[in-house]
Amino acid sequence: MSSRRSLKPKLAVEAWLRRGVLDIFVAFELEQLVNYRLFCLHQAVEKLCKAYLIGSQAPNYETLNADKAGSWIDNFTKSLGHDLSYLLGHVSIGIGALTGFLQDVPFIELLNKGYTVTFPHSLGHRQVECLGGLVV
Repeated sequence: MSSRRSLKPKLAVEAWLRRGVLDIFVAFELEQLVNYRLFCLHQAVEKLCKAYLIGSQAPNYETLNADKAGSWIDNFTKSLGHDLSYLLGHVSIGIGALTGFLQDVPFIELLNKGYTVTFPHSLGHRQVECLGGLVV
């Protein structure tokens, strides 16, 4: 039986913000492991972008019960992929201040390289996240 309680957009956004900030802290702990550090920084930027985009899409899930809202958010975030240029482009539509950041192409390419070098495509579609200093 499905729950009638709803998932507040603020809670959904905060959950993704916390995950992104955690990845930043983990990246600082991985000073000697450059590829893993880049991966965690990539994940941080990705999650922060997705947090903003989840908030901007609140009308699509805020009236659903918590289970359906969670599924909607999961499907939405998966559909966005991992390309930072793409994600930042979508976020910049709502936040014009990101324009300068988007022009730092070498930095974005470096983060994308950290993502693809650390975990090559041989892992398939398996989701990989940084958690508590470990990459699982």
